[in-house]
Amino acid sequence: IERKKNRGFINRLSDGGFKVVFLLRLNPLSSIDSISYFAGAMGMNVYKFMLSTMAGVTPLIVVGTLFGSKAIEKYNIGLELLVIFTFIYIANQLRKVKIVQKIKNARNNRLKRKTREHGTQ
Repeated sequence: IERKKNRGFINRLSDGGFKVVFLLRLNPLSSIDSISYFAGAMGMNVYKFMLSTMAGVTPLIVVGTLFGSKAIEKYNIGLELLVIFTFIYIANQLRKVKIVQKIKNARNNRLKRKTREHGTQ
């Protein structure tokens, strides 16, 4: 951070920074990691940081929960089918990986046997 350009931001953050972190956490477009890094680098008090983070993300969690519950009520069957097909897809992919691994193991075992046979003759 360039100190001259961001002196006000840095001063507010290092002097407590509760409002700064709260407002940045409230904004869904802010980078969560950047806020944490800046607060730590500027020496913000850990307890103030945790409290402002909790206060800043709580409204978004509540709104997300409310919208999520409405979506589940409205699209219940669609979501159930999505979950079922997702599990089927994942199981199929895992099965393919296991089959490919078995083929590779069988091929390696055959090569080892051939190598041993040719080595003993």
